[in-house]
Amino acid sequence: MAASVIKTQRDAPDGLAALSSAGNLLLGGVECLGIRNGHVLMVMALPTTDPAMHGAWWNNGGYICISQGEASA
Repeated sequence: MAASVIKTQRDAPDGLAALSSAGNLLLGGVECLGIRNGHVLMVMALPTTDPAMHGAWWNNGGYICISQGEASA
């Protein structure tokens, strides 16, 4: 019975939403901390090495960097 109730609420306006263990909204598995000044704040686990994919974000010792992609030979 509960499963059918959940199915009817999925993707419906004012339906159910997934929450993180901290009680924050989960959007596609990404935790949303809220909205500040019109920007959505999210928690993401960034790679700690350059992923060599153009435009991908990565954590370079606490600094957010944007990959330039693979280096040409």
